[in-house]
Amino acid sequence: MSKSPTAVVAPDNQGNDRLIVFYQGYRKNGSLCSTTFDGTTWSEYRKPSENYLTGSPSAVYR
Repeated sequence: MSKSPTAVVAPDNQGNDRLIVFYQGYRKNGSLCSTTFDGTTWSEYRKPSENYLTGSPSAVYR
């Protein structure tokens, strides 16, 4: 992880809240990555898109 991560709480498909963390990928390659936490377990990292970052991400859930 490089740069500062950001987090947002949002419901999953069953309506349970999860913490979603977005961050810039390993070795400053610029890839946007994410992981989720359900209160007990962290998910494996995901690369949700082919978008790339030059700074820290931000997230908002509405």
